[in-house]
Amino acid sequence: MFDLVKQTEIPSSEPDALQPVDASDELLATLRRIDQLEAQAAATLQSMNEAPRWRKKGYTSATAFLKHRAGFTAGRAMRLVGRANSLEQMPITADHFRRGILSVDQVDVLTDAFNFAKEAFAAEEVRLVGLAAQLPFVEELSRLLEYWKQQVDEAGVELDQNALDSLRGVRVRRQGGVGRVYICMNEEETDLFINALDPGPPGPGDTRTQPQRRVDRLVELARASMDRPQLLVHVNLDNLVGADSAAAANPLAETEYGTVLTPGGVSRLACDATISRIVFGPSGHPVDVGRKYRLFPEPMRRAIIGRDRHCRFPGCDRPPRWCDVHHILHWLRGGETCVDNGVLLCRFHHTLVHDGGWSAVGTATELWIFDDLGKQFASSTPAAALARAP
Repeated sequence: MFDLVKQTEIPSSEPDALQPVDASDELLATLRRIDQLEAQAAATLQSMNEAPRWRKKGYTSATAFLKHRAGFTAGRAMRLVGRANSLEQMPITADHFRRGILSVDQVDVLTDAFNFAKEAFAAEEVRLVGLAAQLPFVEELSRLLEYWKQQVDEAGVELDQNALDSLRGVRVRRQGGVGRVYICMNEEETDLFINALDPGPPGPGDTRTQPQRRVDRLVELARASMDRPQLLVHVNLDNLVGADSAAAANPLAETEYGTVLTPGGVSRLACDATISRIVFGPSGHPVDVGRKYRLFPEPMRRAIIGRDRHCRFPGCDRPPRWCDVHHILHWLRGGETCVDNGVLLCRFHHTLVHDGGWSAVGTATELWIFDDLGKQFASSTPAAALARAP
């Protein structure tokens, strides 16, 4: 017989209502506490794994115990067990997790890197954990660690990709007048697919959900005769031509959505693609079109996308297709139409800056945001500078 699960006592009174002014801080504190409890759960699980307790309780494994007694799905139970097993060998990560410096998602990205190359990760754990605590988005940490994986074991990354490629396929099911299409493809193909289906922000009065607008876009593509979709890839010339030593020192190779590409992935895309060259630096700086043009021409917009990667408003990572190029110094006030005077802002934040009383001042590389009361909100650094390979 299994022990009965003890009933949790219900508090006798409701917690104090949150005030609007402190609700966001309270929410962040609560979420940080949840992460710390996740760290505590992982540590407790480690201590239980040190003794053969599961069979004595009638379970074959910790996963089986969590599925039955905690009401977990198999996936969630396996994630907790895997996280606990990895953290047992990651002392710096575990300490930052316990103290609430790292979130569960950040820890899971780090444990994935650890399990890919344990010895290499152990040698650099302090530095990698420090980077994880500094980067504003988990996606940027994930991208950075994909570069790190290539540096420590490029062949292993390609083998992983080959294993994933074996899962590729399209499956169609029809039932009850509805067709369901299941697509599995590699990351380069996924970005091409998403790029082709991206409907952008909804127009006025458009009540369709994003999935609905995507399927309408897919039907449009199927019906129309059109050129192949385009995908913007940021890559060093050395990676493209296969200069191994130089490519290792400058490993940039990613799509506009932030997917890190292996050298093999770059080669596959470049095999049947039109290549445009954007050179950064004093000798190849994009041409300044001065005051003659108010709108940013496409080559200049591509250069700004290459630098910013997503909306530059602090805390926003909407992709380039959702963004306008904003003049930092307004064109009507004498601002030039040039790369140094342009930053990506999504439609929401672009409207906030123009009509909501907020402001963006400084330069493209040292941008400061002020709220509608004139209070300094935060600074903004180009994503390309933050997410360079370690």
